[in-house]
Amino acid sequence: MTRATASIETTDYNDEPVTGRIGCSRTRGTDVIHGDLEGNASWEGLSVVDSSGVGGFVGLSRFEVRLGGLAGSFVLQFSGSVGADGSSEATVRVLSGSGTGELAGLSASGRLTSGADGTALVLDYDHS
Repeated sequence: MTRATASIETTDYNDEPVTGRIGCSRTRGTDVIHGDLEGNASWEGLSVVDSSGVGGFVGLSRFEVRLGGLAGSFVLQFSGSVGADGSSEATVRVLSGSGTGELAGLSASGRLTSGADGTALVLDYDHS
């Protein structure tokens, strides 16, 4: 396994409440990725948050990046929690078979964290 780290800058964020579901929302966004991964991502997720700001979320993100000198795309699945302070953390994994271009065959898992210092991704990967 090889470890890659990156910072993520959200450039577009759209949060829409799900009609009839208190605390439930559908969120979409786009990101710019910097570090061992370089490129862009677009994502969509669902979240449920209580009145104190604590909750959970799930979603999918399509990354179009360079990783380890290779160019391509892959789909990252994420599932995590949000704290009352707005920080979040999620486990992530690349969906099997989603790699394209030079990233075909990519296998990876890791962690996504977000807080006052920004958003960071740590990804442990194999490429066959």
